[in-house]
Amino acid sequence: MKVDFLKIAVILIYALGITVTAIALFTNYWILVSVPFLGINFHRGLLQWVCIQKFNYNCFTKFPFFPGWLKSVFLCMCVSLGLQIVISVASVFTFFIKSKNAKLRLTIVCAFISFASFVLLSVAIGIFAGKSNVYYFGLTYKGVKVTVDLGWSYWMAIIAVFFTFVTTILEGVQAFKIMKNYKIDYPYPPEAITTWKFTM
Repeated sequence: MKVDFLKIAVILIYALGITVTAIALFTNYWILVSVPFLGINFHRGLLQWVCIQKFNYNCFTKFPFFPGWLKSVFLCMCVSLGLQIVISVASVFTFFIKSKNAKLRLTIVCAFISFASFVLLSVAIGIFAGKSNVYYFGLTYKGVKVTVDLGWSYWMAIIAVFFTFVTTILEGVQAFKIMKNYKIDYPYPPEAITTWKFTM
């Protein structure tokens, strides 16, 4: 049995992508807040979105009270993670499929789903970066300097975007490889295929 190293590489990258996406989603280091004058260092994530001051009425501690943009980020991350899990399982199934037609179709579906996951992650990190009010060089408020940075959880999401982009490309390459190396059984007679090619 010939070993398909490209497919193995794709599955391994899927596993890495799922791991990195899960770490980004479930860790609370998306935002790092520092107030040196008061000795305050605070971090928060998508699942633990709380404020520095507990008595602040604008604190968002439960999903129904999240602002709309944060709900979008959270949902995009969750759906993307779910899609990555689905396509990783589907990609494993391609090892056991005998029909070249079925293998090609499933590979193409995996490529499209991987692209959808890539888009969702890109949207999530784009919205978060634009809406989280990051101040890399500090913001002076009533004489007190406050620094708000993007934390390592956010950068893990960036890495996850890279992995989903790579898997999309590799799934496309895999599809072209299947079409090139195997004769695909089209559901049309050869005469119809020949006529179609010359009339297009």
